[in-house]
Amino acid sequence: MQCLLFIISLWGCLSLGAYSQPNPDVCIPGPATPSEKTRPTLPDQFSTQVELTNFNKETTLQTQEVYDGINNRGASVFLVDGEVEYHTYDYRHSQHIEVHDGVCTVTNMTNTTFLLFGFHYENGEGHINSVSDIFDFGNGYNDSFIGTEMIRGIPVDHWRGCVYKEYLNMTLISDLYFSAEGYTMPSGDNQVLVRMTINGTVQNVTEDGKLIPDAFTNVDMSADYFTFEKGPAKDEFVFQVPLGHLCPGRNSTSPMPTIPKQFSARREIVKMDQKKVHYFEEQFDAEAKLVRYYFIPNNDTSVTGGHWNPYDFDPVEIIHDYNTGIGYIIDPVNLNCSMMPIYKFSSDSQSQPDGSITMTNATTYLELENANWVYEGKAIVRDIECHAWIAKRTDWPKMAISQGYEVNSTWEYFFTDLEWTADGSKMSSEKGRPVRVEIQATWKLNDTINTTHEVQNIYHFMKASHEVHLFDIQNCYKPKETKMLAFMFNGTNLYNTVVLNNTRQFTTDVRNAIAKYAKVSALRVVDVFADDVKGHLKVWFSLLDKPHIMGDVTGVLPQNNLTVAYNNLMNAINAGIMKFNVMYKQRTHTLTVRSKSLVEDGDNPIPPQPPADVVHKGYSSGAMVGLAIAMILIGGALGLGVGFYLWKHNKGFSYQVQE
Repeated sequence: MQCLLFIISLWGCLSLGAYSQPNPDVCIPGPATPSEKTRPTLPDQFSTQVELTNFNKETTLQTQEVYDGINNRGASVFLVDGEVEYHTYDYRHSQHIEVHDGVCTVTNMTNTTFLLFGFHYENGEGHINSVSDIFDFGNGYNDSFIGTEMIRGIPVDHWRGCVYKEYLNMTLISDLYFSAEGYTMPSGDNQVLVRMTINGTVQNVTEDGKLIPDAFTNVDMSADYFTFEKGPAKDEFVFQVPLGHLCPGRNSTSPMPTIPKQFSARREIVKMDQKKVHYFEEQFDAEAKLVRYYFIPNNDTSVTGGHWNPYDFDPVEIIHDYNTGIGYIIDPVNLNCSMMPIYKFSSDSQSQPDGSITMTNATTYLELENANWVYEGKAIVRDIECHAWIAKRTDWPKMAISQGYEVNSTWEYFFTDLEWTADGSKMSSEKGRPVRVEIQATWKLNDTINTTHEVQNIYHFMKASHEVHLFDIQNCYKPKETKMLAFMFNGTNLYNTVVLNNTRQFTTDVRNAIAKYAKVSALRVVDVFADDVKGHLKVWFSLLDKPHIMGDVTGVLPQNNLTVAYNNLMNAINAGIMKFNVMYKQRTHTLTVRSKSLVEDGDNPIPPQPPADVVHKGYSSGAMVGLAIAMILIGGALGLGVGFYLWKHNKGFSYQVQE
């Protein structure tokens, strides 16, 4: 009954606030006629497809309905005049959410006159109506058994009741037809609802809601129920608003996961509009103030009038060191390198009022801050059970906004369900990690409008600190800007005690110790190697000079040059105060460097180089400049920044690369 009343309201046939008496020409509510027939029981959970016909208006519509009285929720999908409407009934927050023609509307149930499954309060909270109240059948209603009939070739039991809705001044004869007892329906259920009809009258009202005396409209409607299935919904997603729709005013029912300060990931950038796919790796470390990108350039990005990789498709490595404010753009094939101040519009940077920059935090880097994220519900992404959040933004990307563009973008982030785990760090398995972000944006400048659609798949997102050797900048220095050094440790058999089967941890700890006592960035300590020399532990390494340019990062301390750094380290060693801890088999070992053991050692083991007869073209110096410019395209939201450049074509930016 509630379903048919809802449809009547859609067709504008109901009066409101009218109080009168039942129409005796239709029926008078009274007790049920005695019968030995057992009244069917309507289920507290069901799913069905319904065909609804208003005979007076000669109109038919279809709907899919899912009712869950046990969990206080419901959903429906209407097909009306060739258009689809999605309805979600969130009784927990008393919100009715409708999606029609791509627009999502949220209304408060307390302000809605008619709802498909009704609305009432229980213990001060919104609640779905009982199944008996929805159909005006069962407990509390006086229905009489009429007899057995055939509906659509199905033997059915016919039940009839007289219903009077005082607040509508509506009197109706309600006929319900259930499959006959013992007749099995395709769902395997017995005595399921097959058809419902209502016939009667409703008093007319004026446009301002006043009753029109002695003016009534006839009601003549039927609802055929197909595939009526008892029990919980087979698909939990039916209770959710369709993904990708931003619903203003909707209550967000779940906070987003916390992003770690240190993480690494791999991304697949799918440019839907261009039918292109790109890949890159990233390491973000807010603790060490380091960011690294590794990718293979593409040939579809035009910057400063030319492609950023006009010579080859060799890999490119970009390192941002916020300890110095320097960005390094490295060609690992030809061993070329360019240095430049970190660009203020990089995705990992944040501009300050004085023109300087700071490293952004992990949440901002992934574009999760400064947006009102609304929880959408569950989703399946790459066969992984996830949770989805959606937000609208007008402040991204900051570079385009600074150029006068008006950009409206919709973001959807997908994080794994907490019950799903993945390969993680030594400490724990990864949970609640991002696996996808989808971005749809409209770009407007003057009278020019363009749209972009991009999907970023995030793989192997792992929270962990990063070994400094990943941020290798030694190719950015000439031989005269490097000292190859070595020192010894006090004690014997240390190699087997702290290095063997623990090389990565040891080299990380010793690198950080050298940087600490030399008073330089750990990036300037490279080629760390340890070995046993006649029972004593010896470490070789190379110490790099300070960068020959200055960065614009806030609060950067002056960098010591190579001579000062060497003297700092030598003085600490000679004084016998260079000590540090090494973790090995969950035990902490304190090591002391032997006094006066620091030497310049030309025999420092260096990783093998390519054979002389192997020639790599690599990038020319001009190409490296272009690659330096491309730094601004790489970061937490790499992909759609490319769309901005593609639209601008040759309207690139000018840079002065300092040598």
